[in-house]
Amino acid sequence: MDSAVPTSTYQLTFNLGANWMMTGTADFDGNGELDILWQEQTTGELVISGIQNAASLTTLSTNPGPAWSVAATSDFDNDGKADILWRNGQTGETALWLMNDQGQASDSILLSPVAGENWSIGGAGDFNSDGSDDIVWQDANSDVLTVWLMENSQPTGEVLMIDAPAGSAWTVVGVSDFNTDGFADLLWRDTTGKTVIWLMQGNQMIGGGEVEGAFDSSWQITV
Repeated sequence: MDSAVPTSTYQLTFNLGANWMMTGTADFDGNGELDILWQEQTTGELVISGIQNAASLTTLSTNPGPAWSVAATSDFDNDGKADILWRNGQTGETALWLMNDQGQASDSILLSPVAGENWSIGGAGDFNSDGSDDIVWQDANSDVLTVWLMENSQPTGEVLMIDAPAGSAWTVVGVSDFNTDGFADLLWRDTTGKTVIWLMQGNQMIGGGEVEGAFDSSWQITV
């Protein structure tokens, strides 16, 4: 991507099967190469593959169970390895797995407070440019986003409020620094598959636009 404009397309040449969902793309072992995190939807089993092939799958030794789903992947402890943010669909609890260079969870942290069932996690990124990735929450009952500002893998108690597009058709489906200015940006999608990027500085939108050539709503977006 170059801001809101795709610069290239890459098609994966392998498939783990219909029960496996791609839940995140990040560098989980700190080797400088992008990896893919997959979760089996029935058992909750997790594996990490390379971006180009599945020849060397890493199976995570810990399985949180199918009640837990991957909400975001981001480097919350600033050690150069992406970590996994979880949400429990039954209890609303949020947990953070800190990952080591073997692609395994080295620590598990339960985050508080527990958000209500009307809140969903849209992604994670550094919204205040302090070097720590923050967590984006979207309220299904209002046109408001809340960003938990994070430090040392814990919420600081401070939040940023962002006005979302009016109406319930739009959902945050990804967070990334698309224009590499040090501030996380928002990727939105509506129920028709229309996809737009908001370029952000903190809680202010400074630019962006519709993503050209975006796939329809039958496609899943993983950031």
